[in-house]
This record gives sequence, C-alpha cells and structure tokens, in this order.
Amino acid sequence: MSKYEMAATMKAANIGIISWREIVKCFVTCCEIECEALTMSECVWRKLGTDHGKIKSGKYFYSPGKGKREEIIQ
Repeated sequence: MSKYEMAATMKAANIGIISWREIVKCFVTCCEIECEALTMSECVWRKLGTDHGKIKSGKYFYSPGKGKREEIIQ
C-alpha cells in the first residue's frame, strides 16, 4: 500500500494514525500478513501531510442527462 492509498483509506474510514496502527497490528497477528503490505512508515506518511498540504474531499452532484436521477459522487 502506498502512502497515498494509506492516507485515502484512513480518510475514508475516518480514523487516525493510532487506530490505523492497531488495525495493522491485528492483521499482522491474526492473518499472518506482513506489515509492509498494509502500511508505510509513519515518517513517510507524515511527510505527505507536511509536503502536500491537507487532503481535501467532498460530495459533488452529477446529472447524467435530462430526466435522469441526480447522483452524488464522493
């Protein structure tokens, strides 16, 4: 998982680094998955926030055509 995938997953799940560490610890212990498959080093992850600014997201309304139901894209 790259630092961008890790940050996006944490944002989507609305969890911080402490919760993320616990989740990774559970997967490593119970599923015998290597830690490197799920996470980047915390130092690399924190650089993402300082170098590139805050990650922004939102909901957007999209109408695929006249007479069709409006969709929400997140």
